[in-house]
Amino acid sequence: MKPNEKGQYATTNEKTNLKYDGVIYSLKTCCPMCAETMKSTLKSNKSKFDKMYKPKIVHQNNKQFLELSNKFTGIPIQLLPVVR
Repeated sequence: MKPNEKGQYATTNEKTNLKYDGVIYSLKTCCPMCAETMKSTLKSNKSKFDKMYKPKIVHQNNKQFLELSNKFTGIPIQLLPVVR
């Protein structure tokens, strides 16, 4: 979702798995519909997903994360941990 008029993002209270390049990550979204939209975009058109969310593999403290950006602002907003 777009940030509100104060620049705040929606609360992430839903958790789902997102498979990116063969690795499963834990994604948090504001609602199940947003998660399903992201997953279906990734499945049907990976290049569109990559352009929208600018995924980047990040390593911190010997752990791997997938960094995603907000599709409206382009600002990185979430580090998705690997699901073990």
